[in-house]
Amino acid sequence: MGVIPAFDATSADYGALPPGQRCAYVTGTPDILWSTAELVANPGVVLIAQAVGLAVDESPFPDILDVEGGAATYADCGPWAIAMQAAFATNKRPGQRRPAIYCSASNVSNVVNALVAAGVTSGVGLWIANWNLTDAQAVVEVLTASGPFPIIAIQFSDLGGGGSYDLDVFSTSWLADQSGVAGNLVSQGSSGPAVRAAQEALNTWYPGRLVVDGLFGEGTLAATEAFQTLKKLTVDGVIGSATWKALEPSAPDPVPVPTPSSAPGGLKQTVRSTASEAIFSWQPVAGVTLAEGYHLQVEWDKSGFGWVLSIDETVKALTQIAALAPRTTYRWRVAANTTDHVWSSWVQFVTT
Repeated sequence: MGVIPAFDATSADYGALPPGQRCAYVTGTPDILWSTAELVANPGVVLIAQAVGLAVDESPFPDILDVEGGAATYADCGPWAIAMQAAFATNKRPGQRRPAIYCSASNVSNVVNALVAAGVTSGVGLWIANWNLTDAQAVVEVLTASGPFPIIAIQFSDLGGGGSYDLDVFSTSWLADQSGVAGNLVSQGSSGPAVRAAQEALNTWYPGRLVVDGLFGEGTLAATEAFQTLKKLTVDGVIGSATWKALEPSAPDPVPVPTPSSAPGGLKQTVRSTASEAIFSWQPVAGVTLAEGYHLQVEWDKSGFGWVLSIDETVKALTQIAALAPRTTYRWRVAANTTDHVWSSWVQFVTT
């Protein structure tokens, strides 16, 4: 399991949101609701239900129930969770996540007690608002979550954009675990089982190229476009019916790809770390512009579970600062964001 930063805001502050994983309100008062155009422009957005009285409204099939003053109540938790678990199981909305409830840290016990009283004993996550945590502490809370009601996200600040949006960290496995099946149309920003199936199919053509994580990012986009070019399909990066058909197992033998080098020229990497962050830097690769960027991966060593991905992103610079947990073993690598995606060696370090 890894983590990813995310941002939530009302429609009124939509324009202030930075790129990345976003969270949208789909029930509630008119001033907070995202428009249809805003939702369409953000595939993979997390959907939040806030309105009291509409908490079990099935039409949006949201991912999150917002339990706080002026929003949904403890009494809404059980009926909503039961309805959304059934919706997930029957694929009412492809892309729906397993239900989770947003609440403050001080209200977790009340929410859990309400769920148990309604007969819900597992299968519901918690998105907890705790503004006393640093971003690094929030990451640790999500990465080490367990139990029948695991923490799937932490909101650690409401000061994003000077107070225009909240700052969160989400579990990538929760984000990727969506209803849907192979064959669904998917594109950059999509996530869930259909994306995972597409990545597995692409890896039969380009062995080892993609991490099968159910998240349609830039690596999956590049592999999709390369495959569409190979098969003389429309090169749009969208896996629709024609691309799915071409990816079927009856296709010809996989296309050979170059064996990655353990130390590509130019990617000489260095890392400086403290208890709360690390500064990653590397030298440029000839012919690669910053507009194309570099791809950075960071993993941490979770005892008993091996290496767990915590950062997997494109960086359009030659350095990146990241929040890290103290006294933790990490390793990292970087690749030029090109078709071949040749990685540097893994470099291991321990924070103080």
